[in-house]
Amino acid sequence: MIWYLIFALPGLLLGLWAQLRVKSAFGKYSKVGTRSGMSGAQAARTILNHFGLYDVTIEESKGFLSDHYDPRSKTLRLSPDVGHGASIAALFAGIGRFDALVVASGSVAFNALTEMTDEQWQLGLQSKLMGQINLTRAAIPYLNDNGSITLISGILSEEPINWGVSATTINGAIEHFVKGAACELPRGLRINVVSPTVLEESMDKYADFFPGFVPVPAARVAQAYKKSVLGVQTGQIFRVNG
Repeated sequence: MIWYLIFALPGLLLGLWAQLRVKSAFGKYSKVGTRSGMSGAQAARTILNHFGLYDVTIEESKGFLSDHYDPRSKTLRLSPDVGHGASIAALFAGIGRFDALVVASGSVAFNALTEMTDEQWQLGLQSKLMGQINLTRAAIPYLNDNGSITLISGILSEEPINWGVSATTINGAIEHFVKGAACELPRGLRINVVSPTVLEESMDKYADFFPGFVPVPAARVAQAYKKSVLGVQTGQIFRVNG
């Protein structure tokens, strides 16, 4: 009995430590809302439907982070904080464990340096920069070992344009965050960033901002994301230029 306890204790302590880490991360990022307002239950339903699992039902369970799947009744039971929550933490908890986080969104303001307002600066800082940083931090406890994170920056980190000072600043910060985070991620997790030039599909809206830039199709940018998710590299900037 004593030997059993000795051998079992490390595993028990590791399990408790992992549980505390998840609870701590959930508590922290339950205060950070999703831009879409999608709840954990809605996210789970969307993914289940995407994979044709229409016969899996979603119910509410009692308790804090008591989320689990019952294979006998094909029921996904989500705790109230996860099922009804519209935070980053609730989104990830509703999805459960996953292999890759891919981000392809974030807003910045375009204006002359001398005319940029605090609100316009904050748009890029909070949306594209901290939005991606917070997603990365919140995803770590839910990513499977050796999983990957792929963020997005943009060509303006290297080639500034008129009225693009915010985008240049934010894109550069994201790329440096990826380089630093790659050195500290646990459990074999990887992180990269895709830096595309202007897209062919967006030229009707952004052509005046990017004179002389050669656009690329979105399908080509998608290959850079594929390289990041399915490859082995980490801390890299995958640039997609015309």
